[in-house]
Amino acid sequence: MRRSIAAYAVVFLSAAAVCAFLQGQSSFADPDSFYHAKMASLMLESGPVMTFSWLPFTTLTEAFADHHLFYHVLLMPFVALFGPLWGIKLAAILFAAAAVTVFLGVLRMMRVSHAWVFTLLLMTSGGFLVRLNLAKAGPLAIILLLSAVVALKRRHLGWLFAIGWVYVWTHGGWPLLPLMVSCWLAARILTRAVTERAAERRRTVTLWESKALAATLAGCLAGLVINPYFPGNLSFYWEQIVQVGLIGYGETIAVGSEWYPYYFSGLFGENGGPFLALGIVILIALFALLWDDVIRQPSRVRIAESEIVDAIGLCLTSAALLFMTAGSRRHVEYLIPVLILFTASCFGMLWPHLDLVRLRQRFSSLFSSKVVALSLTVFLLSVLPVLALKQVYLVKYFLGAGVPWGHYGSAVQWVSENVPEGSVIVHSDWDDFPMLFFRDDRYSYVAGLDPTFLYRRNPLKYGRWRALTLGEYDGSVSGSLRDDFGSRVLLIGKDHEEMKSLAERDGALVLTYEDEDAWIYEIP
Repeated sequence: MRRSIAAYAVVFLSAAAVCAFLQGQSSFADPDSFYHAKMASLMLESGPVMTFSWLPFTTLTEAFADHHLFYHVLLMPFVALFGPLWGIKLAAILFAAAAVTVFLGVLRMMRVSHAWVFTLLLMTSGGFLVRLNLAKAGPLAIILLLSAVVALKRRHLGWLFAIGWVYVWTHGGWPLLPLMVSCWLAARILTRAVTERAAERRRTVTLWESKALAATLAGCLAGLVINPYFPGNLSFYWEQIVQVGLIGYGETIAVGSEWYPYYFSGLFGENGGPFLALGIVILIALFALLWDDVIRQPSRVRIAESEIVDAIGLCLTSAALLFMTAGSRRHVEYLIPVLILFTASCFGMLWPHLDLVRLRQRFSSLFSSKVVALSLTVFLLSVLPVLALKQVYLVKYFLGAGVPWGHYGSAVQWVSENVPEGSVIVHSDWDDFPMLFFRDDRYSYVAGLDPTFLYRRNPLKYGRWRALTLGEYDGSVSGSLRDDFGSRVLLIGKDHEEMKSLAERDGALVLTYEDEDAWIYEIP
């Protein structure tokens, strides 16, 4: 017992140290972190945010739900003790470390040999590490998915119900939970269809498989209905999950990079370790099929049904997540841990039965000499750790090149001192909103969180605003500000030179402020 606690403590502290190293700068790689920090701060002041008036031209004014409510609740003590920015940074480190520790716990529950190797593999996968350290709700979603695996293996319907409920209150990706449970249960049904008699198969499916899926769906439904935002949250999820997530408007409007495809070259290049590990395990399995002498006493090999179910369920889930990740790179945060669990489950079935001496001899026989085989082995053992460390440092570089905490700070301070409260601020990019909103919530803004919300509410208004930001608007800029958005203030980021040139050509606009981050124009 003490050894187990010590092992978990070592993994948690090690993962926290790695994440602290990766996040050791006063910036956020994703602007949405400013939004989460602000929401937690507002909740500390006045409770849950029930309406969202800061984006009056979007669908959020009609249908809003804080789909990260539980995450924001968990952030509140960190924000209260350490301030909104350092608080959310510390929370991100601890939540990420907790996700890695839960991953180890699942491996040990599955009785996988060398669980630490697979945990290390998880912590050196670049694409996964980036998503894990974005100071968002992703780590909590990973914890909930992994907890569902535990609930399935232990056949605990109450846990599945509770996880479904909490997931809906925590993360907008909650439909992944019933999808994963469906894949797992399909594996159980498939396995029993092969191994049991018809009468037993009917009985076990009725008593467990259907109830497990029903418990998960019931938990998700309870999370939707017994919810402070019900019934408006249903309209919100229609926009968030269906319109933004499933349909997507990436070919029509410029959405966030996480919604674009994760091409296989990037997926394998940034997360090569898990795919290489899976390839090695498959290769060993092929060796076992071709040369039965690499298996000790093959006639006596018996693999438990639960192990087969684990492998098939994780395989189906990995396949579904791989398909989803190919369409939207944000799903890599779920794909990589599930893929490694699948690899580990296959490894766990093979490892106890392998004759390592015979396997090494067979492997060596594939090459012209033992020197070649030894050289290849040494090469792999020396290069792979270097590539893993390279991924960690690339993630460090990526996270360090994010949005500085002080971005737009002086510009918004000037706005606060010179622009009437309640005014609409027209800004140059939709992902500027979290920083502006964080700095001052007394103003309204044009677009934020996702441009689809503006496009869905008013495509014409979106088109004019987009033309302004690109410097392509052929009408009066001041007229558009006044007539389309009811605004007299234009805030332009320094990365929008074309928009600045457009404003300069409008004689009715006056440059009233400039710093290293922005230009601010006003209609006198």
